[in-house]
Amino acid sequence: KPQGLASFECARYGWTNIKTDTLKCLCCQKIFVVTIDKALQPQNREAVIAKFREQLVSEAHAQLCPWRDSPVPQALLQMTGASVSELLGECSARMDSFALCASLPVLSPEFLRSPEYRRVLDAVGWPSNRRVDPRLVLACTGWEASPLLPATSP
Repeated sequence: KPQGLASFECARYGWTNIKTDTLKCLCCQKIFVVTIDKALQPQNREAVIAKFREQLVSEAHAQLCPWRDSPVPQALLQMTGASVSELLGECSARMDSFALCASLPVLSPEFLRSPEYRRVLDAVGWPSNRRVDPRLVLACTGWEASPLLPATSP
């Protein structure tokens, strides 16, 4: 999707992908379908993108939805105070934590074909022709394993 309609940007306004070209508001449960004809000329494509963007922000939500015109502020999305080496170290520690796991969650085939997935791999310098360890993807997207605590009886 174009930058203004990327998954990350849609999430700022309360939307989550439920299938290709289809978003759902986490609050008002409205469904919003975003399909852009690939045959459009660039200027027409930009106009369609702008219209979808406008709808994404307010019109597609229910009238009383709290996400309507109230995105997550950009300031909350910025990673501050950590150097690249610190961030990579944290990611490496999260990846190492998966050694505790007998099995890992299955990564959906849709995700593995997505541009977001490729951006994660590019961010860590992963060669495109090399098989990807699922632990790397999970760690780079913030997941971490932790040991189970023993059950306690009342």
